[in-house]
Amino acid sequence: MNTPDIHRSVDSTKFAGLGQRYFHYWGDDELHLGHDEHRDIRIALCRVLKQTPTDGVIAFCGTGPRIALNRDLDSTLVGGHLTDHSELIFSDFSQDMLVRSGRTVEDISSTVASRSHLVIRDFSRRNFSARFDALVGERIRNIRTVHDMDAFIAYIRNEIGVQEISRQQLPEDHGRIDPRLVAKPDTQQGLHFDKILHEQRPLRLIVANLLISGMFAVTEMDFRRKLDRLRKQFPRQMTEEKFIDCLTAWHELILVLNEKVGKEFIDDALHANEEIDGSTPDIFLSADDTVTYTGLEAFDRVRMKRLKSGLPEGVSMREIDRAHWDHSHEEIPHKHTISVALVSGREE
Repeated sequence: MNTPDIHRSVDSTKFAGLGQRYFHYWGDDELHLGHDEHRDIRIALCRVLKQTPTDGVIAFCGTGPRIALNRDLDSTLVGGHLTDHSELIFSDFSQDMLVRSGRTVEDISSTVASRSHLVIRDFSRRNFSARFDALVGERIRNIRTVHDMDAFIAYIRNEIGVQEISRQQLPEDHGRIDPRLVAKPDTQQGLHFDKILHEQRPLRLIVANLLISGMFAVTEMDFRRKLDRLRKQFPRQMTEEKFIDCLTAWHELILVLNEKVGKEFIDDALHANEEIDGSTPDIFLSADDTVTYTGLEAFDRVRMKRLKSGLPEGVSMREIDRAHWDHSHEEIPHKHTISVALVSGREE
């Protein structure tokens, strides 16, 4: 049977510090995140960005219809954390949205290209998410009863923090990833900031946004599967109140971890900015993480063409780097591509 949204239930006040309408039920009494499954990442980054002085536009570039469906909700949720900034933009470059909302894409391209700088990074320093999984993954897999879950929740509330995760040893040495590398932790392939630095152009680097991250996704899926199973097996013990309490504890921790990662992203980006001693805001760096199930290359060409068509007169855009990841082997086959384009205030 369908169950009402959690935010309407008596216990929804527990989510007050996490964000408006944070959780949502989707049929058959199974709990899922809302359409935008990376909202905790957005909130964490917003907390960091709010401490970063800027007069630029804050741009969140979405990659699929989920974000478009939740645009009003996102504006309220994320906007509430960025009230001190001059402007907040939400865009969506999914294939469907390009067809239906070309004007929106053009407007956003024009505004952002002339006023802001955006970088998306897709990993953490020293494989932080891998260390997190190594620390808690086995504990999650060993949960069999509600009592086990209670012990695990107490563990993550009282014993786990950034320092504990950082000290966790990995079963194999992944090596240190260059902070200026845009990469997936499983491939360590991606886009290098040194290509951008080689351009020797001034940058204004303010925003770091993580959308399709997978930072803690695998670990979270294991946790939620266990929680769902206990909810079905032991409904009297795993009440809705306890269920919500467990989720709250989990996402309180994830918010802290994502806030750490978000701070790293911004610190690294500002460091890259300092290396070229740039201060004049005449370049926009766009790193768009595009997810599509078919026609990846064709879609990329459409997206780049549409972005270029929306640039104001006298502004040029040139793509300088691109990386792909094929996840066809996964349960839901899909592909990612990230491209970096330089947008200059003068024709070249």
